[in-house]
Amino acid sequence: MSRRAAARLAWSLWVLSLTLVSLGLLLLILNWSRAGMHLLEYWPEDYWPEEVFVGVAFSTVGAVIASRHHEHPIGWIFCAIGLVAGVDYLSAQYATYSLLAQRASAPGSEVLAWVNSWVSVPHIGLYVFLALLFPDGRLPSARWRPVGWVFAVVIVGGAAIVALSPGPLSGFEPIGNPFGVEGLPNLTALVETLVYTLTLVAVVSVFARLRRSR
Repeated sequence: MSRRAAARLAWSLWVLSLTLVSLGLLLLILNWSRAGMHLLEYWPEDYWPEEVFVGVAFSTVGAVIASRHHEHPIGWIFCAIGLVAGVDYLSAQYATYSLLAQRASAPGSEVLAWVNSWVSVPHIGLYVFLALLFPDGRLPSARWRPVGWVFAVVIVGGAAIVALSPGPLSGFEPIGNPFGVEGLPNLTALVETLVYTLTLVAVVSVFARLRRSR
């Protein structure tokens, strides 16, 4: 990919991320305006949702880095984190407005509630790989390659497991998973434990890299 094409892609992702966040904020205002309306329990009304900051800040930093150093993976990881944050935020606000505030299902509301239920897994996974590859875009050493592959398998497999687990959707408990496979065990809690364990390992990798630095 040429530098010009990379710059166009990076700033296009930036525009898309900010568009998703802006639409989510519009729906947030509509949700707040409804009497007695409570947002998702992990987004208290007293606080500014962190996805807004992540969607704007990470996509901006990623676009600046990727447009100037398109061969460096860190910039693209920042872009991806910002984009996924935008998807996470908009899907949650749209589903909240349609399924909980309006008490009626708008087109695609259940699908977006479903997307919101599992998108946090790759979202955290991107942070994990950011820690693993920061700052030079490489793993701390060759011995970390198997760890990187394990991380990738757990994150991709975990997202698929959560997406197909039967039962209520996380954050939208009155709504059942429209794509849940009956007969499969619900391993959402196990996936969350594994993903957060990977996060701790990734933090350890940062200190391991720092210890060997000169």
